[in-house]
Amino acid sequence: PGFPVGNCNNCIKKGKNILFMSETRDFLWGNLKYIEARLKERGLDKKFSISYSFEKVNLYQVAENCVNMLQVNAEKHDVRLSFNGQPAFVMATKEMMEELVYNLCDNAIRYNNKNGIVFVFVRNEGENVVLSVKDSGIGIPKEHQQRIFERFYRVDKSRSKLTGGTGLGLAIVKHIVAQTNAQIQLDSEEGNGTKITVTFPKKVQ
Repeated sequence: PGFPVGNCNNCIKKGKNILFMSETRDFLWGNLKYIEARLKERGLDKKFSISYSFEKVNLYQVAENCVNMLQVNAEKHDVRLSFNGQPAFVMATKEMMEELVYNLCDNAIRYNNKNGIVFVFVRNEGENVVLSVKDSGIGIPKEHQQRIFERFYRVDKSRSKLTGGTGLGLAIVKHIVAQTNAQIQLDSEEGNGTKITVTFPKKVQ
């Protein structure tokens, strides 16, 4: 005779639970390996040191390409992307600038409101080049503003779960800012959006 029906159901449930736990473990392990790789890649992990070979990079062109690439993602979130500026060159690597602009714009899209807008602007300002990313989103409460550039720190954890992300974006931005001798400024008010401004020296210091 076969197993009693009740036991069969228990076996099936147990099998499903084991499969679910296995899939969850594989998913989490995959994400941990991805995060570890990104930390190593960007030099955020103190165990690794990276030397960069800087060159003149047209930040305007990098930002324009990034905005164009993110248009589809912005539309999915019912957010409009606006870009303006002028050719402006910084001493960095193209990959660094792509990562920096992408992370700033991606955050501005993720934490925006429906029918919101993101303004991206690049300009020359004397001996400096200024990149600003301004959104009409949910803003950042004052008590969180000092910590948003920390690894894995998230202001709105429930929203982060819905929109995805690793919590590394702004930490990577901060690292790139430090590597290029730039300065970063955050202006934000809860409920009234956020503006992040990065000021790069045109010459290597």
